[in-house]
Amino acid sequence: MKIPMSSSLNKINFCIIGKPNSGKSTLFNCLLEDSISPVGDEYGLTKNLFKDKFTLYSHDFTIFDTPGLRRKSKIEDLDEKKRNREVIKLVDKVDVVILLIDSVENITKQDFRLADLAITKKKDTIFFI
Repeated sequence: MKIPMSSSLNKINFCIIGKPNSGKSTLFNCLLEDSISPVGDEYGLTKNLFKDKFTLYSHDFTIFDTPGLRRKSKIEDLDEKKRNREVIKLVDKVDVVILLIDSVENITKQDFRLADLAITKKKDTIFFI
């Protein structure tokens, strides 16, 4: 059986999600071979969405670095709540989600919640640990 190839496979949008300080911005910068997104030891350093594009093997990719997602019950700051909503909306719009899990910690309930978010929204999901 031949599977038809969609022209949309030439343009793939994906985002990197995970808990704060799991290494999302480091991975984003590494994939782009550039220092676009801020990195450091400060908790929750990334406060905005970062977006860039690259081409690999004739495929155009748009990649988004996102602020870390914490459990709703742990968030009191209105700006952080707004950022979380933006990331969740972004997950709806992308083709692929990379869920970055902090290798120093065991997999947490929040990691499972984020995996469930991507899977429930029927996104191709790549798990990086």
